[in-house]
Amino acid sequence: MLARFVEQDKEIKKLFYNKIKGKEEREKQKHLYKISEGFLGWLLEPIADIAYTWRRISEKEQGSSGENSVDWALHLWLPGDAVIVNDLVLEVEPDELIQVDHL
Repeated sequence: MLARFVEQDKEIKKLFYNKIKGKEEREKQKHLYKISEGFLGWLLEPIADIAYTWRRISEKEQGSSGENSVDWALHLWLPGDAVIVNDLVLEVEPDELIQVDHL
C-alpha cells in the first residue's frame, strides 16, 4: 500500500499565490526601471522584459519538475499509513503566509 496525499483548502493557497505574483511583478518592475534609466534604456527595456520573463518561467518549470519528483518518491517510499501534504500554506501571523513544500 502506498502513502496517501491530502489536499489543503484552495482559498488560502489562492491568497498566497496572489501575494507571490504581486511580489514577482514588483521585482520585475524594479528590474526594468533600473534598465530604463540607462543610456539605451528605451532600447534594452523590451529585451530585458522578455529575458526576465523567460528566466522566471524556466525557474518555475525546474521547480515544478523537482516537486513532482519528490512527490512521487515520497508516495512510493513512505509506508501505507503515511499521509503526505504537499504545498502547505500557513498563516503564521495576520496577513503573513509561509509555504511548506512537503509535510
